[in-house]
Amino acid sequence: MTHSIRNIGCRPAKSWAGYLSVAAMLTLVSLWLSPQTALSAEKKEGQQISRVIAKEMTAAQKALQAQQWAEAIKNLEAAETKSGLNAFDKKTIYDFKGFAYVKLNNLKAAEQAYEAALATGAYAPDDAAKTTRMLFRLSAGNQQYAKAAEYGKQVADSGAATADDLGILSQIYYLQKDCKSSGQWADKAIAAARKAGEAPKENLYQFKLQCASDAGIWPQYRPISFVLPTRPTIGTPCCVSSGRMSGTIATR
Repeated sequence: MTHSIRNIGCRPAKSWAGYLSVAAMLTLVSLWLSPQTALSAEKKEGQQISRVIAKEMTAAQKALQAQQWAEAIKNLEAAETKSGLNAFDKKTIYDFKGFAYVKLNNLKAAEQAYEAALATGAYAPDDAAKTTRMLFRLSAGNQQYAKAAEYGKQVADSGAATADDLGILSQIYYLQKDCKSSGQWADKAIAAARKAGEAPKENLYQFKLQCASDAGIWPQYRPISFVLPTRPTIGTPCCVSSGRMSGTIATR
C-alpha cells in the first residue's frame, strides 16, 4: 500500500524532534521502578545494603520519598565516600542518584549515574534490561547518537522495544545521515505501531521521504503535491528554504 504525504513543509522543529524531546525522556521515568520500591523488593530477596552506609541511604530514601532531590543526592554522595562498599551498595547508590538527577532534569548526570550502576553488574536481569532501556532514552536525549544506537539495538535484540523505541532508532540514524538504517528502523517502527493498533508517527514517513529526496529516488512514487523542507536538525527551525516536489512514499 502507499501512504500519501501531504502538506509536510514548514513544520516547527518540535514536530521533527518529538521522539528525542526532554519531555519524552522524562515521561519514561513513569515507566521505571522507583528506587524505594526496588530496594524493598531486593530486601525480600535477601539483598541489603552494608551497615556502613545505612544511615546515609536511609536519609536518601526519605529525601526521595519527600521529593527532596538535591538532599537525596547529598546523602548519596556521602554514602559513596565510605570504604568497603560492595557491588550491591554501589549499584543502589548510583541507581538512586540516576533517579534523582532525572527528577532534577539533569539528564547527563542521570546517564552517568545509570551507566555506573549498570557497570557494577549487580542488577537483576529484568532491572538490567530496564536500565539499558533508560540509558538508550537518556543518551538519545543527550544527543550521544552513536552510544544511543548501541543501547537501542540491545533493547531491540531483547524483544522489549516499543514502536517509540524503534522510532527513536530511526531518527538517530537519520540525524547521522545513515538513510539506509533510518529507513529500516522506520519500517520496523511502523510495523510495530500497526501491530499494537496504533497509528504510526508522521515523523517516520518524513524521515523516509527526506532520504528519498536526498537520494533523488522518485520514479516508484505516484505523483501527489507536497512541500518538502530541507533537512531539519533538532532545535533548529525548519523551512529556512524549501523546494516544491511531487510524490508519495511507499510503506509496507
